[in-house]
Amino acid sequence: MKKKITIIIVSMLISLTLYTQNIKTYRISDTLLLNEVEIKSRTLFSDTVGIYDQPEWSTVRKSPTARVYLTALPGTISFEHWFEIRTYKDKVEMRTREELTFGLGKRFQLDLYLLGLKTFDGNDGPFILRGISTEIRYALADWGKIFGNPTLYFEYQILNNSYQVIEPKLLFGDVFGKKKNNMWAINFVYEGNIAPIEDRFDEFQTTISYHHMFGNVVSVGVAGQYTKVWESKIYNGTYDCLVGPSLQLTLSKKAFLDIEPLIGVFNSEKISKVYFIFGWKI
Repeated sequence: MKKKITIIIVSMLISLTLYTQNIKTYRISDTLLLNEVEIKSRTLFSDTVGIYDQPEWSTVRKSPTARVYLTALPGTISFEHWFEIRTYKDKVEMRTREELTFGLGKRFQLDLYLLGLKTFDGNDGPFILRGISTEIRYALADWGKIFGNPTLYFEYQILNNSYQVIEPKLLFGDVFGKKKNNMWAINFVYEGNIAPIEDRFDEFQTTISYHHMFGNVVSVGVAGQYTKVWESKIYNGTYDCLVGPSLQLTLSKKAFLDIEPLIGVFNSEKISKVYFIFGWKI
């Protein structure tokens, strides 16, 4: 497994090097199109960017919990470092994720992840590489052509010492209000491992988020997540219901910070889940 992961990581780095050679060409084309759509712009929140005519705010992740549309314009790359703390009744997990996002064009987006994990349960082990994953995202139409801007998402995880996992999602999101500065998002998610029936788990999840945007600097709101898991060894399964505030700070034209502490309610399996994300547009 370690050899397999090493080969995949090396392939990712080679692909990144080849990909960046063509970024300038995409960006010149994208800039010309941006100049055209900017003529149509009238207010801060109606400003559009790129060939999909999407609002500028949608190119930055507003909430860790619920995703919206595509965040990478064609020919661009962004990086995100995720730091997540999950608190259960009997343990605490510290999870990390290093994410590279590529705008592929044709309303496609590719994400590559390195997944890390450290568990605190009385027998604290070392920080480990939990695995790798890849995600492909496809928007069904240019922004505003279909209500909710539906986007298809599929993630494939290769985990150490465990079965591989698939995670398809259906993403919706848009803005509302007179100034178009209120963002909503809702995601419908399935997650399951590729395993014999006795080791299978099936997880169904709904996530939501709302943000009010104060210019391009600060965005505040709330987020929620409901998850139901069925495992072969647990007849009735388990569930999580978490809710909490959500904050995004724009640090510069290229950098942003997301903070989202969610608290378990209604006897949730998780006591809390806290996200910190630092993002950078390369």
